[in-house]
This record gives sequence, structure tokens and C-alpha cells, in this order.
Amino acid sequence: MQIRKMYFSDRDYLRVQVTENFKERNRGLLAVDVLAQGEGLLITPCRSVHTFGMRYALDLVYLNKSLKIVKIIKNIIPNRMSIACFAHSTLELKSGEAQRLDLKLGMQLITT
Repeated sequence: MQIRKMYFSDRDYLRVQVTENFKERNRGLLAVDVLAQGEGLLITPCRSVHTFGMRYALDLVYLNKSLKIVKIIKNIIPNRMSIACFAHSTLELKSGEAQRLDLKLGMQLITT
């Protein structure tokens, strides 16, 4: 996995791991104990997420191809599913991060 910075304002950013192949996309966060504040996992391509086998809740941020936010699901608990038909990728965050970072629909994210 690559590690990149994902900016969502002039000064604020997340440290994200970016999946590079099917195995990494399929595993997702199942092997991660807990995401820290300011960290995330960017899964691309990805329009749906399941939390079966997860031990903690997540915030899901669905993005289109240009990394614009098209849907936000806050605090999805284990053993659930979520889908966003118009998404191209999904940013998985620690539960509460979407609110803490004040992420909004239509917001443009940028990776470096």
C-alpha cells in the first residue's frame, strides 16, 4: 500500500493508505486494530463497503473519480453494509472523524 496525504482544506490533511490491488481492497481494515485520528484507508475502485468481522465503527466517505465527496456515512457499526452507486472510491475513517474534520457533500479532496 502507498501512503499519501489527502488534503481537504488549505492546511488540514489526513494520512491515508491507498490500496493498490484486489487483495488489499478485499482485506480493507480487517487486519488493522484501530485507525488513529488523522488516518484513513482509501479504497479504489470501491462503491460498497461491509463491516462484517470489524471490531469497531467507521465513518465512510464516498468519492467520485475527481475525489469530490458524494456521500458520507457516519458511525457505521460492525456487521453492516453500505453502498454509493455514484462513487468511484471510498475513504474509511475512524468513527467521528467526518464530523471532527467537518467533511461535507461536494467538498473536493486532493491527494499528494
